[in-house]
Amino acid sequence: LVVPYDTEQEVYTAMFNDLKSAITELTSLANSGAKVMEDFDLVYAGDPVKWVKYANSLMLRLAMRLKYCAPDMAKQWAHEALNHSVGVMTAKDDEAKISPNANYAFDNNIAYLASNYQECRMGTSMYAYLQGYKDPRMSKYFTSIKQENSLPGFDGNWYAPVPPGHIMGKGEYTDCSQPNMTGSTPTYWMRASEMYFLRAEAALEWPEFGDAEALYKQGIQMSFDENGVSTSVDSYITGAGAPVYVQVQSPKNSYWASEPTTATPAFEGSQEEKLEKIMIQKWIALYPNGQEAWSEYRRTGYPKLHKVMANYSNGEVDTNIGIRRMRYPANRATSDEDKQNLDKARQMLRDGQDK
Repeated sequence: LVVPYDTEQEVYTAMFNDLKSAITELTSLANSGAKVMEDFDLVYAGDPVKWVKYANSLMLRLAMRLKYCAPDMAKQWAHEALNHSVGVMTAKDDEAKISPNANYAFDNNIAYLASNYQECRMGTSMYAYLQGYKDPRMSKYFTSIKQENSLPGFDGNWYAPVPPGHIMGKGEYTDCSQPNMTGSTPTYWMRASEMYFLRAEAALEWPEFGDAEALYKQGIQMSFDENGVSTSVDSYITGAGAPVYVQVQSPKNSYWASEPTTATPAFEGSQEEKLEKIMIQKWIALYPNGQEAWSEYRRTGYPKLHKVMANYSNGEVDTNIGIRRMRYPANRATSDEDKQNLDKARQMLRDGQDK
């Protein structure tokens, strides 16, 4: 197959139109009280109302992706999602997830990777934020372990974070803090807390979407609810400080990183400072959805994270901002037509540069 590349505008337009079509079809079923493939739906048990909320939530997520490059298009589709009769996720039980089911053999993939491949451990940036904010989600997210390279937690536990981009073999950090989950922990596709932070960002940019501060606080509270934390938002905000510096010392390795930011959870400051706070809390709430967290970090530059210990990109990746995208592989083009399509694709990129 030789297939030409689409522009990002074409791809996003197609995704929005697909979602709108699905929402229209499902809304009709939701209004009639129908169930859809109930015996085969592992996410919402055939409830079209929940599927409409999920689809609108995806639309809002996609819309905010375009805030910087196509603000008018972003605002248009955000309106489409938020003004729909059913709307987006607002409650904990709106979350889209896969969990143990009698009709489905389930094993949480992150728990499997953490225990069998030893690839998932607490990072130093996460420790810096959770420790500095005295965040009650810390023990919900990571296991406590006291060893030579452990650091004290505000909650009385000990946590062993791993430096980013370290050069040691996996055995060096095998015993560090793992994700606090088991094989039966649900895999979450999307949760309501994300929607509150997306709405807060939209309101910060376009005030007609609501009160940014109120939505920001609702996002934190929803994340607490999702993780079984009873702490109130106000006590969290008033009791928190700022992220801390981190020093990890082991027999073979040493890593030190200063505080990634001075931002506190209090919703104050300039427009940009408020955006940073929204994105920090969204990043924390998204755990363990690493793909979405990275996509939003890549889009906004927040939260500020620790630099990697070793950069092996020969200068092609900026250590200060991290990797932004993957280049097209050099051996991708296999025919003259392939090469022409790839050349056209590169021209569609910013400044016509594959970088």
